[in-house]
Amino acid sequence: MFFHRSIWAGRELYMNNYGNSWNNRKDELEKKSERHREENKEKRWEEKRRQEEGSEKKPLAVWIFFCLLGLILAFRGILSPSTEGKILLGGLGFCMALLSIVLRRKSGFLPILSVLLSVFSMAIGFLLPSLRFSRYSALLEDPLSYMQEADSEFSFGEAPLEADPFAGAEESQASELSEAELEAGISYETHMLEREFLLMVTNNNSITVDIDINVPFYGGNGEMLTLEYGAVRCCQPGEIGIARIQLPRDPSANPVAYDHYDLDFNVSETWEEQYTENYGSSFTITSNVGIDGNILAKVENPTGIHFSSVDFFCLLYRGGEVMGYADTTLFDLTDEGFFEFNLPFTLDPEDSSFDGHQILVLETDPEY
Repeated sequence: MFFHRSIWAGRELYMNNYGNSWNNRKDELEKKSERHREENKEKRWEEKRRQEEGSEKKPLAVWIFFCLLGLILAFRGILSPSTEGKILLGGLGFCMALLSIVLRRKSGFLPILSVLLSVFSMAIGFLLPSLRFSRYSALLEDPLSYMQEADSEFSFGEAPLEADPFAGAEESQASELSEAELEAGISYETHMLEREFLLMVTNNNSITVDIDINVPFYGGNGEMLTLEYGAVRCCQPGEIGIARIQLPRDPSANPVAYDHYDLDFNVSETWEEQYTENYGSSFTITSNVGIDGNILAKVENPTGIHFSSVDFFCLLYRGGEVMGYADTTLFDLTDEGFFEFNLPFTLDPEDSSFDGHQILVLETDPEY
């Protein structure tokens, strides 16, 4: 009995010692595994940090390159003489600026400046074709050439431009002319039509002038019925200008009888900034009446200048008197062009027959 108890007691003692030893070893293994996991985690974080630092330093040179390239392309686009160059170079500069922003994942002064300049280059490239003022479009298309050639003469092919009417002795002489002397250099004709009358003014001065005409209409009692207005702009020496003056009408557009009218001329020298040369005297115009009664015409342009538009005016005669008129505009005239005058307004709408006509060039719009 005692022997069996001793065996069981020894067995229990052994099992207790073995279990405690195993538990201690297990705890050590778990602590060691935990330390390995912590060390591996620290190593991974350290490696990731080094990679991030390297990735930030790596694209710095590339970022600077794209920023500078975007700025260069944007500036070159602004200074490009062609609209296609402005749009293309501006678009490339915009792409380079976006790439620099993507590389650094943040914007900065240089990329923003490149984007703004690129957008400006593309904007003026798209807007230039719609600009009609040659001075401003020339300045935007090629600023450097515009500033360099501002004081020089332009020549087109073999046909030189006519002398500037504001240069030299004529300018000093013109500045001494009074308004009364300028008005004395104006002659005119009036041609009465059904609803208006045509005032044909001729500039006999030696300078280009602007002519404003006030036309008061009077009734039989001497009171003014209405005040009409006409104007001729940039009338060159020897040139004929046309002003159309409406005859008096009531609010229902019915004609009102009048006793007489006066013509009050205000003549002044055209400002150089507003001067637009009329090249009509250099054109050769041939015309005839077509089978439909309209006037068909051909114009030849020997100046070598491209005109975006030319305004023509046709006077119709019957028995030596003006009985009507017609006008039209020809667009994109280079060497030659064709145009047509439709049946005009006349004294008698039922009778539009005429035995002669005269074509005038009122205005030309050159594209430099």
